[in-house]
Amino acid sequence: EQLIHARNLRPVSNVVFMGMGEPLENYDGIISAIRGLIDPQRFCVAPSSITVSTVGIVGNMRRFMEDLPKVKLAVSLHAPTQELREQLLPVAKIYSLETLMEVVDEYAARMEIDGKRKGMVMASYVLLAGVNDSDECAHQLCALVKGRPVIVNLIPYNPFEENVYRYETPSPERVDAFQQILAAADIRVFERRHHGRDIAAACGQLAKIDKQTPASDIESLSCTLAKERYSAPVARKAPIGIAQKHAPEPAPCGDIVEARVAAPLVPCTAILGVLL
Repeated sequence: EQLIHARNLRPVSNVVFMGMGEPLENYDGIISAIRGLIDPQRFCVAPSSITVSTVGIVGNMRRFMEDLPKVKLAVSLHAPTQELREQLLPVAKIYSLETLMEVVDEYAARMEIDGKRKGMVMASYVLLAGVNDSDECAHQLCALVKGRPVIVNLIPYNPFEENVYRYETPSPERVDAFQQILAAADIRVFERRHHGRDIAAACGQLAKIDKQTPASDIESLSCTLAKERYSAPVARKAPIGIAQKHAPEPAPCGDIVEARVAAPLVPCTAILGVLL
């Protein structure tokens, strides 16, 4: 339906699945939706122009590469080390960073054709002041992605009221310094500029417009489906990250932060949601 409306306004060249929950947690739904989009008798969208963003559901990433090998994958990374990623993303306690990067390598090997960048993976990295934006983190990120077909998408954090974790936006100078370290290491990197921050419409802010209802974390894998299929008993520390599973009020990050910016930055991109 969204694609039909978008095409009434202008041609659509790309379709991105992000910001409506973890897409690969609703695996059957996402596969059905994409097959409908690429069906020549319906929308006839080129598979290579469709991207699915995931926090890193390793098993379903491998399934996805088998079922829809020409569709692109993007990864919500947000941390250069396993320890820090566990603090920011609860899924890292189930799927390690090392395993995630192995799947990224597998994806790149499958997609590479004639030396072209068809196997490039977009890695989103939300910059949080004093948390993951240091020079040390930048060098660790270089070491993690060096030699891998990864494009790093830096996203300065957009603040919102009632942020229980009190995260702050890095200064422009800090963002530039972080980006320069990656660029100097020959890492493909760009900064996603904020749009609509003044009206609470930038990355991650739309989730908190209704102040009466706490924002839920769409990457926590906390729904029934996730608990049945993916969760494993793990020892939990006090909630200090972006999305601790059982924190009183999870703070948004990951795909929440990504979700609302793609359309303003890329007007010809349709953002499609599959209801969980």
